[in-house]
Amino acid sequence: MVIPVALGIVGVLAATPGAVAITGSNDGAFDVAVSSQEPFTFRGELDPYRINQPADLLINSLATTEVVMQRSVFLPGAGAWHTHPGPSFVLVEAGEIKLIRSTKSGCVETEVFGAGQAYVEVANEVHRAVVVSTENAVLHVTRLIPVGAPITTPAADPGC
Repeated sequence: MVIPVALGIVGVLAATPGAVAITGSNDGAFDVAVSSQEPFTFRGELDPYRINQPADLLINSLATTEVVMQRSVFLPGAGAWHTHPGPSFVLVEAGEIKLIRSTKSGCVETEVFGAGQAYVEVANEVHRAVVVSTENAVLHVTRLIPVGAPITTPAADPGC
């Protein structure tokens, strides 16, 4: 799969098997090719920050947090109920997936997200993923969580 990305820089990142290859040109357009669907997780600490891009984005952290980047692969069918301790930004690489969320106003089912679509998971909200495609769902996830916190915590079935 190739995804065009505009990064505003020119260069080439050599890839090893199972990694990402990025190639670019002088016009600022990049191609990103993922060479496998192997899951991975990387974690790193991020000092307190404030991102203010008026009028539509404000993210503020007074404490050191961890940035977690993952490629997750889910089999077709329903996953387990769980939570995450911070917000998650999810991009679907392959397959089709939806979420069932347990909210204060009841159980909510999201639309189905396919390749190239993105969604946000809210911190500490009980939910589960349901892969509705016959192929695995491959997701790229960036999470902002407390330092040392578990990425995922199992949750009781809310009866949805």
